[in-house]
Amino acid sequence: MSDSTTKISGFFLLWLCIYMFIYLFPFPMDQIPGMEAYVFKYYYGLHDKVILLAGTHILGLEDLQKIEITGSGDTTFDYVALFTFSLLSLLLAIGIYIFYYRILPIDKIFAGIIIYTRYGLGFILISYGLAKFWNGQFPGPGIASLEQVYGNFSPMGLAWRFFGYSETYKTFMGLAEIIPGVLLLFRRTSVLGALLAIAVTTNIVLVNFSFDVPVKLFSAHLLVFSLVILSPFAVDIFRFLILRQPVQLKNFPLPILNKRAKIASMVIKGVIIFTIPATVWAQMNMSNNFEVDNNEWEGVYTAQEASMNLLDSISSIPNLKKVIVSQKHFIGVNQQDESEYYQIKEIHENGKLDIYKYGEEETLYPVEIAETSGAYTLKGTIGENEYNLTTTRRGKTDYLLINRGFHWINEQAFNR
Repeated sequence: MSDSTTKISGFFLLWLCIYMFIYLFPFPMDQIPGMEAYVFKYYYGLHDKVILLAGTHILGLEDLQKIEITGSGDTTFDYVALFTFSLLSLLLAIGIYIFYYRILPIDKIFAGIIIYTRYGLGFILISYGLAKFWNGQFPGPGIASLEQVYGNFSPMGLAWRFFGYSETYKTFMGLAEIIPGVLLLFRRTSVLGALLAIAVTTNIVLVNFSFDVPVKLFSAHLLVFSLVILSPFAVDIFRFLILRQPVQLKNFPLPILNKRAKIASMVIKGVIIFTIPATVWAQMNMSNNFEVDNNEWEGVYTAQEASMNLLDSISSIPNLKKVIVSQKHFIGVNQQDESEYYQIKEIHENGKLDIYKYGEEETLYPVEIAETSGAYTLKGTIGENEYNLTTTRRGKTDYLLINRGFHWINEQAFNR
């Protein structure tokens, strides 16, 4: 390989290393309790300002802004961040290479980034894998989704309900992410971890692109990181699997070999391994605090007859035909199948609920559900109207999707 070719490949390798570091930073320090809120908030503030400046002054996006809570990782801001990280990495690589290329230890830098990326990717895979064992990422079909018309699902909603239906399949998906995540944390098992991670992240990328799941950029990065981790061993793996030649995987060089560095790396590894389950457990419990496992009044209440007295202002659902109670959600559906959404603040005894409209928690509406001889009476104030409905109730087990169950023997395919 010529000297110019070596310089070019070394430069692009440096560019890649800087980009991967910027993308994953400030991991793992941001997983330490309090660090993100009190220390790295200044970093994130600067981080966002740089992206906004790049989007405004380089790309000409005058209305660019960061929307804090969208549930999407594919916003315009995220695409501008991708451009900004790439440009910033390129500029840093050019500056470093111009002044230090003669003494630049590219191999050691790349080795260090491989280790850093192994831990970062391992943490992400383990986090997502553990999330499968909670209701956070793929919750089972709720009573509200069971009432939704199949044709009204979004592609992502369809995929999420498919994955969330089977606890067995969710467990498999969780283990399929946790196992390579754990293997990536140890040098001896990192090659096997990278191979499994490539398989898992390829599937994730295909799901995200096939079902329009707005985490395309992030999942694509996970796949690229998996490939980069495996890249030092790619030739040997190709020779073994394709050419069927006897090979022995070489030990990837460590960036630092002195005793203090080894001890420090072991301590950091221990902290990360302990932090992963603790952090994920805390995050999942915080997200699941909103949900109620046992709401005895959960169900779909379909009105048989109704009497209603309008108050001073008329709500958008003056004629309810059914009410859906699902965990902490309270949904009123009118004759035109338009829905109005509320949250349940408190569930009292004897079927008394305090509900409020999203974003208006201070204004509570009292609702009472009572059973009499198999019929259910639902009365109270919902929005700006007072209702007194006589209803029938349908629970989750009344749906075929829930009560069909598993059958070892099927004389005929039941695929309606």
